[in-house]
Amino acid sequence: MPFVLCADFTIFPDNLQLGPVFSLAAMNFQDLPGGSGASLVNRTNGLNGLQFPDAGIEANLPIPAPWTGMYVGQFNSPVVIEGVDSNGGVITTYTVNKPNSYSFVNLPVADISVLRFGGGGGEGVIVSLCILVP
Repeated sequence: MPFVLCADFTIFPDNLQLGPVFSLAAMNFQDLPGGSGASLVNRTNGLNGLQFPDAGIEANLPIPAPWTGMYVGQFNSPVVIEGVDSNGGVITTYTVNKPNSYSFVNLPVADISVLRFGGGGGEGVIVSLCILVP
């Protein structure tokens, strides 16, 4: 039976450093090279979420997912989300450009193995990241 698997960063306290490498909900997260500082949980606009460096962060998913959904915040420059297949090719891209707010983002593209988040001026935030497990 299909189910939704979520990495929920609201469960962590404010200012908890999780990066540069950690796992949550069978997803492996890694800060991308070139960033200043490591990803950490930050409380922004009343929600705790994973704040990542401008260079970005990758989430390696436990399976190639047919659907991914996330709640992402932009509190500086736009956040770019790339869905990457198992061969390393970018198969979908979405830009969050709603300053000082959170957005629900759904990527209904089959076979996403990695989600790459970049930009945000060091103030991009992932509140939750969910995948459909068929």
